[in-house]
Amino acid sequence: MASPLRQPGLSIWLWGGLITVLSLLPGKSLPVIDIWNWIGTDKLAHAFVYGCWSFLWIRWVSQRRKTHPVRWTILGLLLMSLYGVVLEILQSTIHTDRYFEVPDIVANIIGAFASYGIFILLNKN
Repeated sequence: MASPLRQPGLSIWLWGGLITVLSLLPGKSLPVIDIWNWIGTDKLAHAFVYGCWSFLWIRWVSQRRKTHPVRWTILGLLLMSLYGVVLEILQSTIHTDRYFEVPDIVANIIGAFASYGIFILLNKN
């Protein structure tokens, strides 16, 4: 079987599943990482995780979609951003020790759309 990294479609689903699991864990179950407090809470982690997920999507679109790739890319980024909002709402309704945070949503969106810029820079011809 090929590595998930060589299967962009599978990687998208696996990464999305990881985001879902981590987002819906009770807050007490999450590991404490001191470096995030030093850098600036968990917002960089949100941006990084959603940036990686979006990068996988953008890579898949660039390989598979020859018609309207920008439209498909933007649609995917918007859906991933919306999914981040849904997960924030679920966090606040499922767990008493997790809550809805607008800065998390902003970090998710920034990470998702920054990955598009990074992809364009890396794939300049």
